[in-house]
Amino acid sequence: MAVLDDHSACEVWRSRDRLYSSLVAIFPAALIGKPVTVTLLDETRITGRLCSCDGLMNLQLDSGVIIRKPDSDGLNEVILVETIMIFGKRIRYVTVPKLIDISSTLAEWESKIQNGRIFLSRPTKSSKPLKESQIKNNENELCQSSMTNDHFVDINYVDNTENIPWLEQSDLEQFASIGVKPTGDKKVDLIMVQTLKVLNNPL
Repeated sequence: MAVLDDHSACEVWRSRDRLYSSLVAIFPAALIGKPVTVTLLDETRITGRLCSCDGLMNLQLDSGVIIRKPDSDGLNEVILVETIMIFGKRIRYVTVPKLIDISSTLAEWESKIQNGRIFLSRPTKSSKPLKESQIKNNENELCQSSMTNDHFVDINYVDNTENIPWLEQSDLEQFASIGVKPTGDKKVDLIMVQTLKVLNNPL
């Protein structure tokens, strides 16, 4: 069993105190396991399943993350990654699906906290934080060990969409809305469809 030293213990308690006292940080914590869209200070939008956060609102998204970067000509450049960590200081706001009831979600999360039935894992360091300079200057900096070339929108996409029976016409329209084709991998395609529905239907 691991034992925290005094410094580490203080850091944990400070983090928990910030989390419990800040509604800005509490709400993302209540959304763990749900799809969200994070808008950065430079208007870049990142959509994926929220898998962890901490008291500083550092977030980690997984399950097929879509990064949409704003361009000066109005077009959007899209990058796909498997997982990503985002520093809280880079976040402007977090958008949640319309189907999520904010009041009931917070009430449920508070109940779990009071009953000791929830544990907030801190974002891991397996993938580097997404920084504005990385987004603007070097796409390769976004590609950490957790992602592969198959997850980029312009590589290894199938040309014949009739060979992907797991997608409906409405799903193909979701892909068309960002100008890409399905990957041909059932798991990846279905995750992308769910994520795109959130991305294309913000609050």
